[in-house]
Amino acid sequence: MLAGMGLVALSMVVMLRVTHNADPLAQEDLAFGSRSWLLGLLMMVTRQNAVSQVIGFMSLENGLVLAATGAKGMPLVVEISVAFSVLIAFIVIGISCSAFAERFDTVDLQALDQFRGERR
Repeated sequence: MLAGMGLVALSMVVMLRVTHNADPLAQEDLAFGSRSWLLGLLMMVTRQNAVSQVIGFMSLENGLVLAATGAKGMPLVVEISVAFSVLIAFIVIGISCSAFAERFDTVDLQALDQFRGERR
């Protein structure tokens, strides 16, 4: 929790200083997008559950899309294509997690490592 709060504060400080000449709305979009992908990366690294890691991945990707839409001049076609790719990735990852849960009766990565014969 403290690491997440630190990442949020870090993203606010860095993005507001880096984009001090930009439009205020673009500043907030970039700051919010960087918060989202930093927290998603934190979830992917620290969680043992595969579903939590998928949620972290989706948060990371949505943060990148949000930061990109904050940039000036991004055409609507690009925004729609990025949103569609996020939707497809979400569907594929959801199906994969369902298959893992059905095959191994769990989505815990430690249990999957034990199934392969690895120990931590």
